Amino acid sequence: MSNTDYGRFADAAPAPEKIADLSTAAISMYEAELEVLRAEQQLKDAQAKLRDISEKVLPDLMEEAGMAELVLANGTKLKVEDKLTVQPLAANRPLIIEWLRRTGNGGKVKRNVVVSLGKDADEREAALIAELESEGFKDHSTKEWVEPATLTAHVKRALEAGEEVDMDMLNARVFKKAKITGKPKDGSSAFGE
Repeated sequence: MSNTDYGRFADAAPAPEKIADLSTAAISMYEAELEVLRAEQQLKDAQAKLRDISEKVLPDLMEEAGMAELVLANGTKLKVEDKLTVQPLAANRPLIIEWLRRTGNGGKVKRNVVVSLGKDADEREAALIAELESEGFKDHSTKEWVEPATLTAHVKRALEAGEEVDMDMLNARVFKKAKITGKPKDGSSAFGE
């Protein structure tokens, strides 16, 4: 960050060429911001198009054709796989933790205990965790969470075992997704570019 005191310029009138330079630079910044916004929107649109093709169009076409895999002319393989995504809302965290504990999976829950000890409390830290309330420390909090990959793996195993899973609570969905794998025979990109 600059330590420039811009206040010293308050009374001095800048030279016209400096105003022109500032104006040009400001316009360039504005145009660059617009370019970034357009590029971000183009990326979002391209990602949505890819998601539609890979999660709807190709899986539907492969199912209609009765095919699980297709080897393309260039040697790459198109395959449709079952996928699962679990993206629970923060508001559902207590329900998810309770569900995991109720179903015997509480070991997947991580915990943090945060205590404000102040200065020079290193020696008391270990003992204080066990005696927090009896020592009079009221300013503490506990945080519990499940890592996303752990939760996804658990939900996948539960679904495969035929267990009941509240997909709405977990904001989870099972879907099919097409994937192209392998290297082209001729060493070019997958699509001859």
